[in-house]
Amino acid sequence: MIHYTEKPSILKSSLSLLRHRPKFQPHAQLPEIDLRWSLPCIDLLELNHYQKLCGYTIGAQVPLCFPYVLCGPLHLQLLTRLPIPAMGLLHLRSQIHLKAAIDSSSPCQLICRSGNSQLTPQGLEFEAISILEQGGQVRWSCTATFLRRASFPEAEDSPAPVLSKLDYRDPIASFAIPRNIGRRYARLCGDFNPIHISSPSAWLFGLKGSIAHGMWVTARALALILQQVDSLELSFKGPVFTGGQVDLMQNDSDFNLFYRGNPRPVILAKMN
Repeated sequence: MIHYTEKPSILKSSLSLLRHRPKFQPHAQLPEIDLRWSLPCIDLLELNHYQKLCGYTIGAQVPLCFPYVLCGPLHLQLLTRLPIPAMGLLHLRSQIHLKAAIDSSSPCQLICRSGNSQLTPQGLEFEAISILEQGGQVRWSCTATFLRRASFPEAEDSPAPVLSKLDYRDPIASFAIPRNIGRRYARLCGDFNPIHISSPSAWLFGLKGSIAHGMWVTARALALILQQVDSLELSFKGPVFTGGQVDLMQNDSDFNLFYRGNPRPVILAKMN
């Protein structure tokens, strides 16, 4: 267990990630890592900046996905400590739970730790678990699952939850993806992966343009769904390129996001 007395440097962590190219040994046991950082309170300027960026009403209420941004510096540190090359990782899915209301004016402890891992036919899946505690109680948690691509045809498929796919018709809302959203969101969460920052840097990875962060796209959609959400399951199915538009389809507790012009959903979600 490692306790940080101050916010880990995003710049140093980002540079470390770019240089982090360990030999990939998929059959090796991943180390147990537990990183912690305490805050006297949530920075209201940072919270309000996030709310504005995602389309929420400005105030003291903490949106469901905001703690993921708070845990960003720890998350970067976790990735630099795993024996897995960071570049090229795919964010497959997330499970987010709000267990109790978060008080933005009270002290909180942020935790980021390694979770389960397994080989699948597509590669190695592993979990990064983020937690926000207040008063010794877990208020919020997120289990994010990532994939390092490789081929293991003999491996079993992951027992991932199956989320509903909705028809691409009659969107309840739509929103644009600003061309600079990757840089703006990265300043909050610390994820300066080149695929998000600019189209020229994304071209180096074989992409046709820069891609918006999936957690920003999700948060932007939640801001348009006017209901209380305490639990969210997400599955990321495809890229959302900056400069385009996203359509939101909803059926009760399920919603899908479609990149305009693509009849296949790019994000599947279930709310509780």
